[in-house]
Amino acid sequence: MLNIQKNQIEKFVGVLKSMNAEYKIILPDGTTYGELKAPEPKPISKNRPGNRYAKGETRKHYEPYFTAKPLAVGEVISIPFGPYHPPTLAQNVCAYAHSLFGKGNYATERNKKAKTVDVMRLG
Repeated sequence: MLNIQKNQIEKFVGVLKSMNAEYKIILPDGTTYGELKAPEPKPISKNRPGNRYAKGETRKHYEPYFTAKPLAVGEVISIPFGPYHPPTLAQNVCAYAHSLFGKGNYATERNKKAKTVDVMRLG
């Protein structure tokens, strides 16, 4: 680290001290300033939808149901769960329907008995 960088950090630390602020600065060389005790970051859950499948993988499954025939008002399509996690698939289908039809113009529901996500166009 260059001298000018250390000097600026020390000035900054002086400002923080004068404000009675709590802080902790750790430099790349291991030098630390301050005594703030921050909690350890939580590990990222592997159950998050973004981590379950590769980008676009679920879309390849449900998009053909929307594009095979334009969905008219009052019509319903049923998209089978297939190998996908039902809540994740339902969330992705809902987002896709929202992008196609807009807010309030569709309804989605997970049908656990039939193992499908049902989409109805309302407007």
